[in-house]
Amino acid sequence: MDEYMGDFIFDSFQPFFFYKDKEIAYNIPKESTRDKFLEYIDGLPLANTPCVFGLHSNAEIGYFTNAAKDMCSYMIELQPQTSSSDGGISREQYIEKVASDIEEKLPVLFELDRIRKQLGEITPTAVVLLQELERFNALIFKMKMSVMTLKRALAGEVGMSAEL
Repeated sequence: MDEYMGDFIFDSFQPFFFYKDKEIAYNIPKESTRDKFLEYIDGLPLANTPCVFGLHSNAEIGYFTNAAKDMCSYMIELQPQTSSSDGGISREQYIEKVASDIEEKLPVLFELDRIRKQLGEITPTAVVLLQELERFNALIFKMKMSVMTLKRALAGEVGMSAEL
């Protein structure tokens, strides 16, 4: 415990920072009143990067991936489970409407060759940009194909798979 909470934390000659970068410094504020401490706490950011907690920045990717999966599963759970015969739309009609809405909102694929020519000299940053655009194109294509297959499955043209 001395290693984590030793006297070095309170050393006034060599200030200790739990985390420090260009934007924020997490340290123990100097002795003051309760209101000053609360003011200091209120000045801290509400959202922190994984680096603040000693984690690699890729930890945030895993967190957001899991959050997106959870959000999608909650949305599916909120869908009506039965269809009504009193003029409401059926589950299949609702899913088709959502699929059409998603399809309309999907962006067009990036023209990588044109972008490559516009960039001119290929720097390391440009290489990363092109790689990310390539991945984004693959994602958009996969989403378009999935939505089209889902619509065909709802129409009875193809079988519904576990992926859909």
